[in-house]
Amino acid sequence: MKRRKNGEARAEGRRIYPCTLALCFSALMIVAPASPPVAVMGAVLAGALFVFRSPLVAALAAAAPPVALWLPLLPPLPPLPPSPGFWSATALMACAALIPHRAIYFLMHLSQRITILCLALSTACLCVALLLPMERAAALLIVPANLFAALLGAILTRYLAFANARILGWDAQGLEAIVRNLLLGRITSGMLHDLAQPLNVISMANGNLSYIIEHIGIEPDKRAQIDERIRRISANTENAAAILSLFRWFGRGGNADYSLLNVRSALERAIAATRSNVRHADISVELAGDGLDHPLSRRHGTVEIMAVAALLCAFGGFLREDGSRIKGQVLLRADRSPAHILVTLHCMDEEGMATIDCHMDPATLWLIQQIALECDSEFHHRRRRGQTTRFTMRIARDDI
Repeated sequence: MKRRKNGEARAEGRRIYPCTLALCFSALMIVAPASPPVAVMGAVLAGALFVFRSPLVAALAAAAPPVALWLPLLPPLPPLPPSPGFWSATALMACAALIPHRAIYFLMHLSQRITILCLALSTACLCVALLLPMERAAALLIVPANLFAALLGAILTRYLAFANARILGWDAQGLEAIVRNLLLGRITSGMLHDLAQPLNVISMANGNLSYIIEHIGIEPDKRAQIDERIRRISANTENAAAILSLFRWFGRGGNADYSLLNVRSALERAIAATRSNVRHADISVELAGDGLDHPLSRRHGTVEIMAVAALLCAFGGFLREDGSRIKGQVLLRADRSPAHILVTLHCMDEEGMATIDCHMDPATLWLIQQIALECDSEFHHRRRRGQTTRFTMRIARDDI
């Protein structure tokens, strides 16, 4: 058996599952006029199909039931008028095709109480609708039951999809690139000790060489040349040691005195860690705002991780598709509010206008958001035309 090409396995779930959900929805909606409670199951499928990011399939699923009922395609069914449950479920499927997909990530921020509440309200509305003797009131109760059922279907599908991340198709390169970057980080941490040893040897040899040069007779011109080379070796060794320190303390405090850890130090460490990833020298990174000096004794590493992820993504907005470079500025602004420190990342060109929209792969975005949630913070990716804001980080304050 030949192995399938890369990408076919990832696309399998994205093709089969949405089409199956659409067919099941169409079948349920065709019989919904005869049995209105069936529309609740169709609403659940509408919410689930929204998570799979298939607007074309959702639009076809929303259009198929009305067309099938209006046209004489199904003679065995009695000519019953469509119920409110039918139209509400069909409208929810249409919303699945029209609502922007960035709302999917909002579903992961909903608490478990919201999921339980949606399940309870949908069940209650459905039970009351079945028990009421009045057909009109029962039919109207199907509408809120459909709404809560659709939200429940989207939430549950979103959670279950992480058991098989291949379904969501994280990125064009799939999960392989994400896993490679994660493992590369672990490998790098293990190599830090091996890299530090040669640097220590070079630094000691350089110091011994400087001592020897001072005590032997050498012509002034040659001494000046050797001293210049010794200073250059010393400077490069110190820079390499500083880079190793950034690796070693990335995402940690890095300072025994917690009183020195604040928003400014976290952002400065993030800027230093990403300096090598700047595409060209015409990009400047600046800090501003009245919240830079806010102490971060607990969340310093989290803020550094979030800032590094935002900066790495933002630098990609200064390179056009044809490879030409854009001169501009990345501004990290920290503002103090009564309950949070709001850090916003802005990308601007030389004229102060917004640069090209940058893209962060969903896997990395989801991981950063989960790290932020564990520290009572928030991390959002803003993708709006004409606005310079690219990322917002809302950090909870410890001094209130």
